[in-house]
Amino acid sequence: MASKKVIIPFVLIAVLLLCQEYKNNVAAQSQCCTEHPELGKCQPGVDDKSPDGKCWQYCMENCEENKGGVCKLNNNKHHCHCYC
Repeated sequence: MASKKVIIPFVLIAVLLLCQEYKNNVAAQSQCCTEHPELGKCQPGVDDKSPDGKCWQYCMENCEENKGGVCKLNNNKHHCHCYC
C-alpha cells in the first residue's frame, strides 16, 4: 500500500508536465498562419524584410516553423502576419 502512495504523486506530476508541454506547443502553433493586429501597424519592406523588423522577429520567436512574417494589408491597415 505504501508503494501506491509514492507512485501516484509521481504519475500526477508526469501528467501535469506533459499537459504543460502540449499547451506550449499549441500556443506556438497558433501564432503561425495568422495575423497579429495586437502588434500594431507595420511598414511593408521595413518590419517584414529584415531580421530586425518587428513582424519578422515576432514570428521567428513565436512560431515553430521559423519562416518569418510579412506586413499584410487588411482593412486599409498593414498588420503582421506569420508565414505558415
